[in-house]
Amino acid sequence: MPRLLRDPNLDVCPDYASEIFAATQARLEDDREEHEQEVACEEEQRALEAELSKDEEEAARKEEKKKDKHKFLPILQGVGVPTESPVIPATHVVRKLDKGEYVELWHFTNDGLDDTLTTSTSVDPDAMVMSRLLDGSMAWVLAAAACSSTKLVEDQNLLFEDFCQAAPCFVEAIQQANWPDN
Repeated sequence: MPRLLRDPNLDVCPDYASEIFAATQARLEDDREEHEQEVACEEEQRALEAELSKDEEEAARKEEKKKDKHKFLPILQGVGVPTESPVIPATHVVRKLDKGEYVELWHFTNDGLDDTLTTSTSVDPDAMVMSRLLDGSMAWVLAAAACSSTKLVEDQNLLFEDFCQAAPCFVEAIQQANWPDN
């Protein structure tokens, strides 16, 4: 490399604001404006692409929700796991309660509720079957009533322990049947 013949630190800096450099300044400003426009276009393109991808993700999420609705059920906040099992008496007992008719407490004891689980629940609640009445005649009766348990204990013969089991379940059942509080 050739040696420097003079010290560059002693040179005078040219005045780039003078008219000699006006053409160069104009080109530099044009270049700067073009660069700013390119950057703005690229940012706008990225924003459009981000919006498109967001729309595509939302559409995919909606499609997924349509395919498997049960997977996206809302989770209730503040609702814990039930600590008590629900009281589910026999269908004909519920029907009698809805009508406001008399129902034996035995149906709400543990034995009565267990009997409900063991009897067939596949019978249509509105189905009618022929049944022999106490006087020997035949009549159409509800299928649910015809398959009532032979283990039924009348209220006056109920043990105190069974009564204590049945009373809270009975109260809950009549509340579900919308009986008046009195």
